[in-house]
Amino acid sequence: MTLFRNFKSRGQSGRALALALAFVLTVLATLVVTLVLVRMFQHKQEERTPFVRLVEVDEMTTDPRPWGVNWPNQYDGWKSTAGDKFYGGSSAMPASKLEAHPWLKRLYAGYAFSIDYREARGHAY
Repeated sequence: MTLFRNFKSRGQSGRALALALAFVLTVLATLVVTLVLVRMFQHKQEERTPFVRLVEVDEMTTDPRPWGVNWPNQYDGWKSTAGDKFYGGSSAMPASKLEAHPWLKRLYAGYAFSIDYREARGHAY
């Protein structure tokens, strides 16, 4: 009889451990789902106001300075393409690719490349 009682008490403690484990896993799953939903709602709110407009610009504004007030990181990146760097253009005029490859004049006919094509320059030009 005592042997049967020992097996019965072991079964109940195992069952209690399984219930506690299931409870902890349920709490963790609930926290993960809640975190994902909160992040989704935060991103939806960010989409509604993607940036704060400090200066009003439209498609017809060609001066880059007002755009730089609203988007300073992009403006600084754009300004850095105008400097004297190896890949951004240099102070010495590179050799013309049209002189080295005359067939490019025909390929680029009608474009500015057919008149002058040297090294790639930044967007500031």
